[in-house]
Amino acid sequence: TYYGKVNLEGIYLWLPIKCLWRSNDWPHVIKVMKRFKEDVLDSLPMGRLGTVEELANLATYMLSDYSSWMTGETVTLDGGETVFNAGEFNKLTSVTDEQWDALARTIRDSNVKEKSKSSKL
Repeated sequence: TYYGKVNLEGIYLWLPIKCLWRSNDWPHVIKVMKRFKEDVLDSLPMGRLGTVEELANLATYMLSDYSSWMTGETVTLDGGETVFNAGEFNKLTSVTDEQWDALARTIRDSNVKEKSKSSKL
């Protein structure tokens, strides 16, 4: 699948950077791969990897007569990763309550300043 290929390509490009300089240090490689898995899971809104059964269900549907009216479609089966990570604001999920409060204060203050400027015109 496309995402499987993307993940493999990502590992292929990422692993040498993190591990090659210590390529005979297998405990380090294993530690880095565990961290990579954690990073992947953190990027998934569902917080888990897909299962073989979920992929099999999609494949079964696509091969069945029920999908006969579907043509030329790309089906995304990624636990919401594409939508979640598509925008520039996707890291806002890690903003703390205190940071949200500070952002809200900043926005309110700038709105007050803008209103006072426009009322002077």
